[in-house]
Amino acid sequence: MKNVGALGAAVSALCAAYCVAVTGCGSDSDDRLQSAGGSTSQGGADSGTGGSGAAGSSGGTSSGGGPTGGSGGAGGTGGAPALEVPRISNTDGPSVLDAPLGPALGAGLCTGSAVYCNGTCLASEGAAQGNCTALKLSIGQTESVYLTDQSLFYTAANREILRMDLADGSHTSLVRGLEFPGALHVAGGQVYFYTQVPDELFRHDVRRVSLSGGDVWVLSPEFAEPIEFIQTLGDTLLVGEGNFGPYDLWTLPIGGGPAQSFAGIQATDIVLDGDTLYYRGDNYLSSTSVSAPAPDGFLNREFTNSRFILEAGFLYHVYHNVYLRVPVSGGPMEEVQTFVEETYLLGRTSTAVILGRPDAVDANVTHLLTMPIAGGATTELVSYEANEWQAMAANGTHLYIAVGASHTGAILRVEL
Repeated sequence: MKNVGALGAAVSALCAAYCVAVTGCGSDSDDRLQSAGGSTSQGGADSGTGGSGAAGSSGGTSSGGGPTGGSGGAGGTGGAPALEVPRISNTDGPSVLDAPLGPALGAGLCTGSAVYCNGTCLASEGAAQGNCTALKLSIGQTESVYLTDQSLFYTAANREILRMDLADGSHTSLVRGLEFPGALHVAGGQVYFYTQVPDELFRHDVRRVSLSGGDVWVLSPEFAEPIEFIQTLGDTLLVGEGNFGPYDLWTLPIGGGPAQSFAGIQATDIVLDGDTLYYRGDNYLSSTSVSAPAPDGFLNREFTNSRFILEAGFLYHVYHNVYLRVPVSGGPMEEVQTFVEETYLLGRTSTAVILGRPDAVDANVTHLLTMPIAGGATTELVSYEANEWQAMAANGTHLYIAVGASHTGAILRVEL
């Protein structure tokens, strides 16, 4: 959410209070879901208006954001004294591995630490119903996940980053004592993420830690608004800053340093393909060269507020229950097929799109479905509690879902 005077302060304070009361916050070309950072996360999951890998919204523009002590730019404040970067800034605190969170406030389909999947409540780790298994329970809110060939990285309780080994299922705490970490991205043996600066309201920065933990390095100047996604561009980090999309895009050296505006471009979703960055800005699909970025590279001027995926020269998305595609070279939208029921796009596997659909009878249940990317019949994949989806990532065999927007929190594994 853009910070607009007292309203922004009030809402942020409310979010902080909710974190303490509910979540216990304290002082790797693959077949993942194609999105910013190898995952999708937060808002829009049940409304079809969310962004890929970022808080979901289709409206709003940047105001008052940008890094402090930098060169200014789109919304930059400039002029403020900058702390030296890169620098080490370690934090510590309790881990959900040692002290799992108790039942959260609010009533849901399940009680205690149990989570709903495929029509039943999974009350213990390892419990399964059909193709759905509860891997980890009582972790609070998970803002972001990122999947590599060997590991699933995830945030927990708005204060911690953990790594789960896919081979043996073990969980390791990498960083604790953070404040609202998110935007996980893994590259070059490092986990990149953003966090709210400790004890600083409306101050955020980009950091990294080794895949095995250790010292945490601050890489960026402080931003006035959260970082919603991080993407590596060779020796550069591309970050999207803002509370609601479209987000201001900035670049900074991968080893740390000042932030520069990425040609003034704003984007809600991004997909990188070589030297081309495809993005949805102010409700239009666009593209730009990474090496020579320029704004307003509209593929057409047809409105959409959907996530999108890239496949075989087309960008696919869903708008008003119609599955559409547009050539990456530009041109009008092409209708692929129409869904009879409310349907929205969440992401992809290597061969299929992942769709969300509310249950036709029970408003408390949402279904995930798969469909060939080129269109065709949909197949039921899994059902979970509506409005509890937080983030997801997929490989060729499994989909990993973080649930727990207002309840106890869990990581679910779904066989594809």
